[in-house]
Amino acid sequence: MNLQVLRLVALLGLLAFGAALANSQTVAELAKQSESQQRQAIMGSVDNAIKNLMSKTDRGGKPKSAQEIEESRAMANMIQALFTPDTKHPDEESPGAKTILLRIKKGAAENPNQTLADEMTGLVDPAFDHFYTSFLNADSKAIWATKSDADQVKLFRLSIELDQEKRRNQQIIKALEDEDTKVVKKIAEMDENTVVLPDGRSIFQDKDGDLVDSNGTKLQGKERELAERLDDCKARRGIKNGREALAACRDEVGIPSDSSTSPAPSATPAATPPPPTAPSPPPASPPADDPIGTGGFITPPTSFNALLCVSADLANNRSWSKPEAGSKMDTFKYRVASYIKSVAKPGWEYWIGQGQYERFNPATTSSGGQFVSAVSPDSGRFDEFDPHCPSGYAAFWVQVRH
Repeated sequence: MNLQVLRLVALLGLLAFGAALANSQTVAELAKQSESQQRQAIMGSVDNAIKNLMSKTDRGGKPKSAQEIEESRAMANMIQALFTPDTKHPDEESPGAKTILLRIKKGAAENPNQTLADEMTGLVDPAFDHFYTSFLNADSKAIWATKSDADQVKLFRLSIELDQEKRRNQQIIKALEDEDTKVVKKIAEMDENTVVLPDGRSIFQDKDGDLVDSNGTKLQGKERELAERLDDCKARRGIKNGREALAACRDEVGIPSDSSTSPAPSATPAATPPPPTAPSPPPASPPADDPIGTGGFITPPTSFNALLCVSADLANNRSWSKPEAGSKMDTFKYRVASYIKSVAKPGWEYWIGQGQYERFNPATTSSGGQFVSAVSPDSGRFDEFDPHCPSGYAAFWVQVRH
């Protein structure tokens, strides 16, 4: 009897309840009972399964082979570890019983005809595969067979506890990452809603009331006057986004369509160009108000570079390399830049596919995340040790600071 057949027999046959009536109970019927009665049904199934698994004959009375005996014993000991409380913590609910109680409640609402045996099988089968069948190779299983039942139960229980701890840690990490994403998004929104000068700089008011850019450079003279006029226009028109306000207020504050204030000071030299393997190299000299260029963002010192891959049809568009301030392309690039800057992780790539720019509507779209695909180094879609863009894409290095 092979392992697959053994597991089928063990789980569908040996997990049967002692009485036929108990075996026919559905989760809907069990859900009407008290938790104490549900636990009795669960543990009755567990006790009966362990007894049958430990038997040296199958349900038909046929002797099991040596391999079947060891596989059955291992499963019985795993079930023992999964469904019986640890002697060190006798008052704590076992993970197996806790899980089945939750499955009874959930199953009664979603699949009331499911039986308790079905729920037990759905838990035990993948657990045994995870902790034994797939986890141990042939040599390890041979060593495992030499251990006593008590030692096997102890080791299974340790593996289950470590797995639960890993899952708890993953949940904590996910919660922290979600919170961090919210904070970063809020910062990005605050940055987007500041006054934006024609050269692309976002302007903030410091604690002393002075107007400064993101490098901390204080605005003076005509630059300060322009920022104040833009702020007045932005507030009067009820426009939150700084770039949208710049586009709407250009004529009112007297900004010629082809002019800009002095270029924003750059705290770092331009980054090195993308790897030679990347097709369609980016334009060599982006303008000062271009948020994305061969050197990445014009921002304060950064912590790492992220690779942005732009479909060739978009990268070759003339307005991509030199968009007019306040134009659709200018707004698109700015929002893409803000999104990548807020979420970028080292080693990841960020792709803008064909047709994404055509879908973009500056009036209704608030985040560039709708048009950028974040590609993990674990995705297998690129070589993390030799990062480059796929064929048909142009590469740009984006400077990121967190």
